Amino acid sequence: GDGFTAGVGVKADEAYPAVLQALMAANGHGIKVVNAGIKGETVQMANERVEWILQQRLSAMLFALGCQEIQSQSPPEQVQATWSSLLSKVRTAYPEIPIFITTPCREAGIFTEPAYYASLMEQFDIRFIPLRINTTEEWWLLDADYLNAKGHTVLAKQLLGAVEPVMTSIQ
Repeated sequence: GDGFTAGVGVKADEAYPAVLQALMAANGHGIKVVNAGIKGETVQMANERVEWILQQRLSAMLFALGCQEIQSQSPPEQVQATWSSLLSKVRTAYPEIPIFITTPCREAGIFTEPAYYASLMEQFDIRFIPLRINTTEEWWLLDADYLNAKGHTVLAKQLLGAVEPVMTSIQ
């Protein structure tokens, strides 16, 4: 993930991966959520570093990327090819695990649209999680670039609704 995932501006236990793990635990799921977010992360950067996490024992994988590509106005075809390379690496290492992609971005763009991921969903059996990121001040830090603790909690709850049914079936 990117800076949202890393939890820029909030405590580690307030970032949505930690909140998601707490929500899963509260619902009786013994799942460890690893926060591999880096501020400024792009799909290309994730593709270049994914091997380290593939060495872990994984039950599922969630990629939260795409905002940097919107901001830099990256060519959609190039980003699609990079996603394909990244997902190919994951599927080679883990042919059966659930893979989720989401784009927790403040602004909308092609990389936040489910249709953009249709061919990847089909080719790699992934699930795209559309998010509703409120643009009002109550979810954002004062600089308005990153979510505050409340925004992270709302984001974690949205993700929980999408990943919990799948995680329940693989435990």
